[in-house]
Amino acid sequence: MKGLLKILQKNTITNGSLKELQGSVEYEDDLGNRKTIKGNQRFYIPSEINWLLKSLGYKRIDILGAKLGQFSREDKLTTKDFEMLVIADK
Repeated sequence: MKGLLKILQKNTITNGSLKELQGSVEYEDDLGNRKTIKGNQRFYIPSEINWLLKSLGYKRIDILGAKLGQFSREDKLTTKDFEMLVIADK
């Protein structure tokens, strides 16, 4: 993942946005070859998730941290977490 972040920091998005990673990112590899990454993902920040769930009528919303693939209600969300565990009740 660190390699992808370096690519995205050094290069431009030609079609789409980084937040949505929809469209394509062009970059140059270590050998000087031009490459294109095509993506169709959407990343959410906790405030967006909270707003979306509240607009759907959820009352209790917990957004917790998660180590890759290890979801636990014990982990607080930090800026180092790549994934989130969202638990909501109506």
